[in-house]
Parts: sequence; C-alpha cells; structure tokens
Amino acid sequence: MCDPRHLLPLSPDMKLLVISPRLSDLSEADTSSQQELKLAAYVKQAFPHTVCVELAPDEAEQALAELRLQAAEADVILQGTVNAYRFPGQIAVMKELAKMRPLIAIMLRDPYDSELIPHDVTTLATYAATKQQLATLVRQLLGEVACMGGVPVRLARP
Repeated sequence: MCDPRHLLPLSPDMKLLVISPRLSDLSEADTSSQQELKLAAYVKQAFPHTVCVELAPDEAEQALAELRLQAAEADVILQGTVNAYRFPGQIAVMKELAKMRPLIAIMLRDPYDSELIPHDVTTLATYAATKQQLATLVRQLLGEVACMGGVPVRLARP
C-alpha cells in the first residue's frame, strides 16, 4: 500500500467515481470473462454517492472523454486495474484523470501493474476480486482495517 497524498481513510459521504475493469479471457484456458467483478457493488454499499463505470481493459482510452465528465463530479476516483502492463490504456486514463481529481489505483490482479502506476497515486492491491478481498478493501478505504503488506514479487522499479 502506498498513500503519498494521504487520501485514506475516505469519508462515506464522499462522491466517488469507480472505474472497474470488465474481466476478459487472456488465453484459451482463462475463464475470467465468466466471472463478474463486483468492485463497484462493494464500494457502493459503503459509499452511497458512487458512480460506477465498467470498461474492458482495452476500451479505457476510447472512454476518456466521458470519464473526464464523470470525474469532474467526483471527490475521489477509484480505478481498478487488471493486467495494465498488457493493456496500457488503463494507465493512460489513470494519468489523465489523476490530473483532475485525487485517484486511488486498485490492483485487482497482477502486482506488475505497480511498475506502471504513477508514484504520486495512492495504490492498493487485492491481487484478486473475491468477496473477502473486496470487503476488506472497502474496510481499508474507510480506515477500519490497516493497509499492510507489499508486492509479492521482485519488481524492476525502485
């Protein structure tokens, strides 16, 4: 966990924009597209003033104009990433939106995304999107549970 702008904890009455990636199969053996990612639903339970947008990882840049409009209304943006190193449009959108509003990146799959996330963006990691992980993420956003741990692999970025 990295919170360089000291955004956490968030207040439940904040207006949030949640950008949730739509899962897709990355190989013939992958069945991710059959799973529903419920990031937005979990966040909305604790933060009722939440607007949710779901995008396929490769659609992010095409949706930037609409995302800018929605970000203008938000206090904070939560952007989930899935395999951003394979779908760099997610990071391009993140960099643009982080210029407008405070942004919290949530790595929902691979730790390698952390190499791409700007250093000044608050970053949390679940590395998966199970019920338990998403519930804990929301409790971390509220400050009910401490954020701890680190990246489970060696990364090139210092």
